[in-house]
Amino acid sequence: MSRSHYALSVLPALFMLSGCDADEVFAGTQEKQDFHYTKPLASGGRFSIENFNGSVDITGWEKSEVDISGTKYAKTKAILDEMKIDVQSSNGAVSIRTIPPVEKWNANAGARYNIRVPYKILVELAASTNGSIHLEHLEGAARIRTTNGGVRTRSLKGNLEINTTNGNVDMFDVTGGAKVTTSNGHINADNLHGEFTAKTTNGAISARLFDVPVNSLVKASTSNGGVDLTFDQVRSDVRASTTNGHINVRLPSNVNARVDASTHNSSVSSELDVKSSGSWSKGRLEGVIGSGGPHLELSTSNGPIRLLKGSAI
Repeated sequence: MSRSHYALSVLPALFMLSGCDADEVFAGTQEKQDFHYTKPLASGGRFSIENFNGSVDITGWEKSEVDISGTKYAKTKAILDEMKIDVQSSNGAVSIRTIPPVEKWNANAGARYNIRVPYKILVELAASTNGSIHLEHLEGAARIRTTNGGVRTRSLKGNLEINTTNGNVDMFDVTGGAKVTTSNGHINADNLHGEFTAKTTNGAISARLFDVPVNSLVKASTSNGGVDLTFDQVRSDVRASTTNGHINVRLPSNVNARVDASTHNSSVSSELDVKSSGSWSKGRLEGVIGSGGPHLELSTSNGPIRLLKGSAI
């Protein structure tokens, strides 16, 4: 079996793993206990949470306090009592940590959270293992890290740094740059205003981008998945690459750019007028759109590349 065929053959199993959330795995555990805490925190404060085996939902609200609701669970009462929810509040910051039992790997234990925080806040870290993380209606930078779980954000203002494995990343209505890394999952950014860097394996990348800063870089790389990028305007260089998938780049009709696109086992096409400045063949296009400008560097092995006319609006 060839290397590429092997990669494709394992995809279904990997995606089954990526869709597996600890909340589902531990839904049938025998012992559960709800918890609730409230801590004061002024707008502009700092917040962090480190969890294991469970989801974390964080939503902004108008109050100057952090409201923490959740459930911890384990296979026995003794293990449940051994688990602790540690909440600290000091110097304009609130931090939460789920303290696991000593033998956490055999305890079928974990916790899930539903948290309200002030709208304007710095999320220094939102982390979990074997669980998803959701952020909504926040103003401030956020750093998110999880394993075996997806990440979803909506209505955020601030730079995002997201790192997960075996999970999808979905971002909606984000004003600020996004740097995203995952594996065995897709990356989707809809209505993102700012810089964009995305890297995954065994998953597609799609983004609808506005207001990308001048002289920055949009970068999207994957394997075994397509790349779809749509721009309102092009003021920065773009690098998109994949191995087994297509690349579609949708550009406004008045764009000025330089193009270097190549594919090994398919074709390159363009709805925009490209003036050849180098190689031009079925699988290679090197040229200028309009008066030239930012560099569009597009490459794949087993899929077509298309330059499409349109805009992000």
